[in-house]
Amino acid sequence: MTDALGVLQHHDAVSGTAKQAVANDYNRMLYEGMQVNNKEYGKLVGEKVLNEFGHMSSGSWDQCLFMNSTFADCPVAQKANETEHYTLNVAVHNPSSLDLESAKVSIPPHQNYNVMVFNKESQTFEHAYSEKSCFQDHLDNKDQTMVANCYMDIKVSTPAQGVSLIKMEATKEVASINEPEVMTEGQTISGHGLKVVFKGMKAEESTLMFDVFDEVTGNPKAEEFEFSMKYYQSYAFMEDNAMMNSGAYAFHPMEGQLHPYPYGDVQEVNITQGNYTQEMIITFGKCLYNEKEMSMKSQVHISIDKELALIKIDVDLESLPMQEVQNGYEVVPNFHVNNFENDKVFYTDSNGLEMQKRILNYRPTWVWDVTAQPVSQNYYPINSAMSLKDPSSQRQFTVMNDRSQGGTSMLPGTIELMQNREAPSDDNKGVGEPLREKDEFGRGIRVKATYYV
Repeated sequence: MTDALGVLQHHDAVSGTAKQAVANDYNRMLYEGMQVNNKEYGKLVGEKVLNEFGHMSSGSWDQCLFMNSTFADCPVAQKANETEHYTLNVAVHNPSSLDLESAKVSIPPHQNYNVMVFNKESQTFEHAYSEKSCFQDHLDNKDQTMVANCYMDIKVSTPAQGVSLIKMEATKEVASINEPEVMTEGQTISGHGLKVVFKGMKAEESTLMFDVFDEVTGNPKAEEFEFSMKYYQSYAFMEDNAMMNSGAYAFHPMEGQLHPYPYGDVQEVNITQGNYTQEMIITFGKCLYNEKEMSMKSQVHISIDKELALIKIDVDLESLPMQEVQNGYEVVPNFHVNNFENDKVFYTDSNGLEMQKRILNYRPTWVWDVTAQPVSQNYYPINSAMSLKDPSSQRQFTVMNDRSQGGTSMLPGTIELMQNREAPSDDNKGVGEPLREKDEFGRGIRVKATYYV
């Protein structure tokens, strides 16, 4: 695993500036490293569970292949078709420096469980509060089989750098399920002193509008927050040697496009409201030209983080359209706060350390040519966070991401982060092929990312 991670520190792996065959080989190396590493990790988890809880499992400790997929990628999939009683032991490992108060476990849609958590003081398993929630999703198989993506939200305390132990007993009892319902204006989600109120949408811009109240600060005034999915059209003219195409190295939007277009129309706006689990689910999509199936698809899940007073936004971006010869899509989730004047100044992190001051259309060491590439020249690497400050109101607006991305602030109160790119032409920087990353079935890759506001 360390060998694979060492190779993946190469700049072509981190930035994506490698041929597709090389990227596939990076995936192979990482997967093979994970297979070896996970067995050893499972042994260490077993030892820790035995030492802390006195519990010895009859089987091996396995884990989900992906952290943000369905039950089909998890060990519980082996039990998906069983109808008899069985028990799953789930060890929750918390490698962070913060104590956790919840766990999310993927489960088969037709199965229900009695959930218990091991209490170290009483040395017994005790009943734990849990809720089952489901939403429509598809497997990443050849047929993209539609399934109900279900999970259990469990109240369980896991100390920093520690482990907790959960017992899940399959039962035939019918349990209540939190399922999405159509969301109307005024419906809310809340937690940790935050309240997010749905205020409707701007249909022509595919923009969702919210009021955000922060009860901790005692400020009764709402922040007007907006979210949308947008894209830049790639500059892609294979015979044009005068201008640089957008590609693996170069981000070059179509000439004259200073701001991104809406990526898909809002198709569904739903909400899940349980006693413990609350989530807004928004589906975007659009039929291009004469297509019968939806393209430009994404699904966005908005919730309050279970541990911290943050708005959590999960963006599941489906395959980008690839049927057009000279039209690429460079997709950016767009975050906006109304009545926020940051005076063309924004801040980006320096490799997760200090925040660097950036000024729109300005560099401190040379004269800025605003006519060259006004969008891409304002893009900066965002490894963990980007923020805006309004000096007049002493407010700060920050978006944190879960991976390295490019980002900018082209308009007041606006943050955009690049989640995935597809460019049909080569940029002549050395890769020698278009930027069209595909999965094992020949479809464009599906990219899931998490943001905290």
